[in-house]
Amino acid sequence: MKERALSPDRTARIGREMQAVCPGFDAAAFTGQVTVDLPRLEFEARIPRTAEGRLLAAATTG
Repeated sequence: MKERALSPDRTARIGREMQAVCPGFDAAAFTGQVTVDLPRLEFEARIPRTAEGRLLAAATTG
């Protein structure tokens, strides 16, 4: 389940969707920040990791 729900591909899609709504959002930075340690994380840990990555990417883009 964790590979389908929050996989690297899904994370990249979330980044692109965020960037479509907020053009200044750095989708590539978001994807890189979130997916760097994604393979070792269980599903429950992937959710806050994704949220953290979104906050970091948004903070760097204003």
